[in-house]
Amino acid sequence: TEAGVPSAPVAEGYETAFYDDPQAVENGHVSQIEHPTIGTLKMAVNLVTFGRVKREVRLATPLLGQQTQDVLSEIGYSDDDIQTLYQSEVVKTESHA
Repeated sequence: TEAGVPSAPVAEGYETAFYDDPQAVENGHVSQIEHPTIGTLKMAVNLVTFGRVKREVRLATPLLGQQTQDVLSEIGYSDDDIQTLYQSEVVKTESHA
């Protein structure tokens, strides 16, 4: 580039092409999971295998703030303190659609 930063154009449609590619699907490189707000998600599976461990995506990406209460509890906040944080909107959790 003019600024001397190495870069390359991004191929548009790559993700769709990969996830719908019959060979990628047949070889088990694509997994489908249900996300609570987005719906069906296609995700790439780890291409590396270890023995007989099944290659799969088990969990959808957590919702924004989904694990906040657990994390706050683990670091010592009481249930009352956590409720106060939610009520005062210091912390929030994305809701399901």
